[in-house]
Amino acid sequence: MATDHHMNDFHAENVEVSYEPRDLGAKGILLFFAILIVTGVVVHFVVLGVYGAMGKVVASMEPEQNPMQPQAEAPKAVMLQNTPMVDLNKFAHPRLQSDEPADMSAFNWQENQWLRTHAWVDEKGTVHVPIDVAKEELLKRGLPTRAPGGNATPGSVQSLSGAPAVSAPQVTTNKPKG
Repeated sequence: MATDHHMNDFHAENVEVSYEPRDLGAKGILLFFAILIVTGVVVHFVVLGVYGAMGKVVASMEPEQNPMQPQAEAPKAVMLQNTPMVDLNKFAHPRLQSDEPADMSAFNWQENQWLRTHAWVDEKGTVHVPIDVAKEELLKRGLPTRAPGGNATPGSVQSLSGAPAVSAPQVTTNKPKG
């Protein structure tokens, strides 16, 4: 009888512990997924219809092509070409750079040529002097200042040392190539 007593204790309810006796059944879960799939399909077709309608509106807004204008022949595709069927000469400028380091090197070389080549005068009469010559002249003359209490005039410009400004160095009228 002792064993019967232990069996009854094992199956006895614990009144201190409570739980939710209802559980979510498979029917609710399957209904949720069915509604989710149907909603996804409906949204897909609505978005597809909106894009189709927008495409028709844009097409109707484009001007008609002139029927007398000859049709441009598409360029021939070349095997192993990265961008087939594209004529790069038809693209407007500025274009994306294809080799940035080489472009920057060429730009720096051209800028150095402008800074360091011989002096010249352009069509507008602007004098271009090599940067080294300009620095030397600035060190010789100093920065221009105004005379105390007056306006700066070509004759009144003085160097920081107080000496009157001297004339510019001789320049040629040949523009450098580059």
